[in-house]
Amino acid sequence: MDIIKRTMSSPLGHQNEDRAKKIKLQESPESKQEGEMKTYSDNYDFLFDDENDFDFVGLDTSREQINFTKLDLTKWQRCVVEEIQRDRKTCALIVRVKSTQSSYVCSENKDNINLMEDLQATCYLRGPWSTAEIDEGDILSLKAKWDNQLNSFYVDKDEGICVVNPDVLIPATTVVGSLFCRRKAVLQDRFRGIDANSKIAIASSMYDTFFVLQKIISVQMQGDSEALKPTYENLETFVRQTLDALKKSKLKGDDLEACLKKFSAKWENLRKMYGEFLKTYEREIVVRIESNIPSFMEDLKQLFTLSCCDSSAMNFQQLPEVAAVAEGKLLEFSEFLAVKAERNISIEAYLEDFPGLIHFIYINRSSGLMIAPDLKYTNQLIPSEKLWSMIEYTRKYLKKGQTTLMWKDKSFNYAYFLWFEDQTTGSIKAIDMQQHFMASSNSRAAFKCQFEPGLLAGDYYHLLTEVCFPKALPSKIKCYELFCIHLGLVTATCAVEHARRLVATIADVVGEDSF
Repeated sequence: MDIIKRTMSSPLGHQNEDRAKKIKLQESPESKQEGEMKTYSDNYDFLFDDENDFDFVGLDTSREQINFTKLDLTKWQRCVVEEIQRDRKTCALIVRVKSTQSSYVCSENKDNINLMEDLQATCYLRGPWSTAEIDEGDILSLKAKWDNQLNSFYVDKDEGICVVNPDVLIPATTVVGSLFCRRKAVLQDRFRGIDANSKIAIASSMYDTFFVLQKIISVQMQGDSEALKPTYENLETFVRQTLDALKKSKLKGDDLEACLKKFSAKWENLRKMYGEFLKTYEREIVVRIESNIPSFMEDLKQLFTLSCCDSSAMNFQQLPEVAAVAEGKLLEFSEFLAVKAERNISIEAYLEDFPGLIHFIYINRSSGLMIAPDLKYTNQLIPSEKLWSMIEYTRKYLKKGQTTLMWKDKSFNYAYFLWFEDQTTGSIKAIDMQQHFMASSNSRAAFKCQFEPGLLAGDYYHLLTEVCFPKALPSKIKCYELFCIHLGLVTATCAVEHARRLVATIADVVGEDSF
């Protein structure tokens, strides 16, 4: 029996490069021919209608140069996810997969193929793929590239493809737009008569944008700075794809053009803020970003309605009938809605999200509007005398230039915040207010107000806005006040975080334009 030594040069057998492997060959004229080895080619006909539909030159590795000893992801593989991890340095998604069918490997005997059914491999999902919603047990169709330094497979925006749950139709631009497969043929037949270069491309790009927006909001709430950068890069990619698809579609309409300009302007503002945050990682910038995301998302929804929803296709003859049905349904809940309108905002709705919060008062001093729970419909946890004494206490320090104040007594923890916002840029920084309040009476810079904070004797806050922002138009600056009362056990850090989230929640519920 002859014995031949062969060095394993395959990247899949990288762990065996330093040692030789002995392969026993049967004594036969056919097996003694040097270099002869059977290979089993994959059949791609079940995925593609035409062999020229997709270029595999950059993805395939020559089978003659590779000896596969584990699951080969350089060829299309249908696998099941065994384990999922996250790379802390690169934020890439690391998946360990196992083949769901017999894998074709280099062997001298076809019977050995059946022994290779449980082959496994590890793959790094980078770039846009790092935000994919993948759970253990999911089915993946993978085609990846090997990285010698990483000693593993990888898929990024340039190399490889990952299809999650390939038996389900998913409107993802990255997957559906890259392959011409039977699934795409089904989609084309379903949407026959619709311009594939306009509405379908726009809707698909906007779907990805909405998905990543929800992802980035979740990442910001968790405070994960490492995961924020790749998520933002994905958002930037999909927004750019959306804008490109809108330009190529050549859709017309005054409303659409106006909405597109507004959307582009808000995206540029968001992009600058994210760029500034990724350089400094200041918490204040994240707050500004969070205050701008809701309006950006509303513009994206409006852009989707104007570009993808054909109003001319609606049957306007049925609108009166639909309106009558809706009116009848609303009459059934008229009493309920009347009670909810009278009660305004119930504090019980916030107890789960803001544990320890007893009461709050949120005031827009520019418009004179106020939002606060009605205490007569809730438990009398705090008497009204406490509220008035709290307001009087904050006024005393506001006249000294203090716009942020926290204190506590035996039972409760109190917090007060006053800030200004520009309607175009979000939160802005005012001048040093104590310099004006505490200046000597002979100084021209002194803030000389002849009436107390409030609205009875005069618009104190309008005058305060003019003093703090002398070069800005007061009509474009909004002044806000927030009073919060927590249980005494709540810490100051928790109270500040509650105040920030409370303002964002009210803005989502009520709407920024209406308050």
